[in-house]
Amino acid sequence: MAAPRHQLALWTAFSTKIDELMIVNKSTAGRDKLYRVVQYFCRFLAWALKSPVGNSSELYTKVAALQAHLSTARKLMRLFRSIEHLKTAQLKYLSLQNAFLKLSITVDFVNKALRMVFDHLQWAGTVGLLGPNGRTLSHTLGRRASVFWLLGLLASLCSTVYQLEGVTLEQKRMAASGRTAAAGELKNRRQALLEGALRDMLDLPVPAHALGMLPQWTDGMVGLGGSLSSLIGLVQVWKAVMSKHKQGAAADVED
Repeated sequence: MAAPRHQLALWTAFSTKIDELMIVNKSTAGRDKLYRVVQYFCRFLAWALKSPVGNSSELYTKVAALQAHLSTARKLMRLFRSIEHLKTAQLKYLSLQNAFLKLSITVDFVNKALRMVFDHLQWAGTVGLLGPNGRTLSHTLGRRASVFWLLGLLASLCSTVYQLEGVTLEQKRMAASGRTAAAGELKNRRQALLEGALRDMLDLPVPAHALGMLPQWTDGMVGLGGSLSSLIGLVQVWKAVMSKHKQGAAADVED
């Protein structure tokens, strides 16, 4: 009897995760993160499959094509995100009191907005909306987007490190005074900041490689780092989406 019960428990857990995956996939952020995981893993896999003598396999061609298509699809999904980032930058600038955080977080979102603008234009060039020279122009636009991506990541890391120092000191102070509940909340906040910092550090080589700041042979490591940062982002979005879904379900029950 133990085996069937164990199998039933495994099937229930599997079924629950599939249901959660469907819920996450319905959200734009969740779908983007799922695509991003596959895109960057394809980049790593294409690097591993690429022949050093130029006679690459059919599998390499298919994987490289899938990566390119996913990149284009994600650019389409991000259309007009630049407006969202600009509004967030304005909100942060007006609401934050700490001068360092006001500067670093605002710069982060302004650079994200500028990156998205060039990202939109690059997509337009890739699909042929910018005329006969659009595909050639898209390479230059992609480099501009990478510049702002890199600057945004550096600004994000600065604000995260600054917040980590403050949260860590406050957590120790709360724990020393016996306020365990507040210390626990700060611990969760610190964990989220650490995850964000790790994700940004794993993403840093992506725009750096696109700008020629890293040698060409590091492309596989860039793909692997992008895959790991995408998984971290997916887990963060997964938690946020499921928390919101459960709150919505609870509200429906109460109504």
